[in-house]
Amino acid sequence: VWAFQVQLSDTLMGPVMAKYALDQGWKKGVLLFGNTGSAISVERNLKVAYPAAGGTIVGDFIIEEDQPSYRAELQRILTAKPDVIFFEVGPKTAATLFREWFQMAPSSLRIQWFGTDFVNQSFIRQVGPDLAEGVLSLSRGPAESERYEAWKQKYYQINKTRVVKALSEYAYDALNIVALAIEAAGHVSREGIAANIRRISNPPGVKVTSFPEGAAALRAGKEIDYDGLTSPADFTDFGLVIGPYTVSQVQKGNLVRLKTLMPKVKLVETFATLPE
Repeated sequence: VWAFQVQLSDTLMGPVMAKYALDQGWKKGVLLFGNTGSAISVERNLKVAYPAAGGTIVGDFIIEEDQPSYRAELQRILTAKPDVIFFEVGPKTAATLFREWFQMAPSSLRIQWFGTDFVNQSFIRQVGPDLAEGVLSLSRGPAESERYEAWKQKYYQINKTRVVKALSEYAYDALNIVALAIEAAGHVSREGIAANIRRISNPPGVKVTSFPEGAAALRAGKEIDYDGLTSPADFTDFGLVIGPYTVSQVQKGNLVRLKTLMPKVKLVETFATLPE
């Protein structure tokens, strides 16, 4: 393997969403995704994972972004009477969808909207806190911990901000892993990095959480196991890592964390081999 991915793969979002939904008893689902590469990769895996886990897909819609209306698709969704609507669309499209949805759907109708990490503060601003209330989001990222909190505080101090820029945590892990692989190889080359990434990231070895700590151990002749900020950073045969997903819900204009989920190795390897 020459490609290694520290950020959790899109291939896992669908299976994780499917399992969480079925754990809540949502057995009939609709797929509603924008016609983008990111969205379709999640839709493709949900289409396999949700029925495999016991759910029934009662509607599957790929929509063009930023259209003036989606009433035809929403009416078909209402007719299908799902328990949950899995979705990923851009903020502008979401604003149109939710405005029309609440104009069309009776207030007594209880259908859960469950989105990907596109359900974020930008989504809430565009849709509006009232219309976004109760929407669920599945996002990738580190679980809350003392280590992550300390890292955030240092990030805020260095960057003079109170917002962690998207994917910064993954960049931190990626740089540590590449630097430690170079240290283990003893030279800088693609071959040396690829040959040593699993050596410094996967068990067995002394647990380390930073480059200085890991480099010191390697120079002392020890094997190391880098424990990432975003995940344990243990690479599978496909060059992917297994890490936590967070389920959050829009409550009064904010995303509130509900639960942290950790996919299983078997799930990663199964969905990494799905055909395009």
